[in-house]
Amino acid sequence: MVIVDDHLTLLALAGVIPVTELGDDIATTSLWYLRLVSAATAPPTEIHGPGRLGRILQSLPRPADALQRILHPPRSTLQVLHLMEFAVETARMQRERRLNLLAAETLGAAAHHRASILVAAPNAGGPIEVAASAEGIPYMVRTS
Repeated sequence: MVIVDDHLTLLALAGVIPVTELGDDIATTSLWYLRLVSAATAPPTEIHGPGRLGRILQSLPRPADALQRILHPPRSTLQVLHLMEFAVETARMQRERRLNLLAAETLGAAAHHRASILVAAPNAGGPIEVAASAEGIPYMVRTS
């Protein structure tokens, strides 16, 4: 299993990159998925325009179709993991590695499923990468 971030989830569900380029069995965590849904459904405001993910979504040829695939991801394409499966591992990551909940959930899921983590370059680095290395969890960055 390969656990992907919100950015790669968007690209895979929108058909921008073939799912097979990410791995045979891709999944995302509930918080990465929530972050993607939040970005994809955020109404525009006068003060702030769309964020990075919103701009990607808007730049697609058929953003409404991509949004529907984001809101209803086909299980054959992507599995959204449920925190109940790996809550103990997530709690340990948060406590021992002093991570925010998104990073702890990602590492907890990876530890539980013996999975690797794949993130897009804009999400790379930081405490999650350091903790993944310390835990022996493969952590990769996709630059394109």
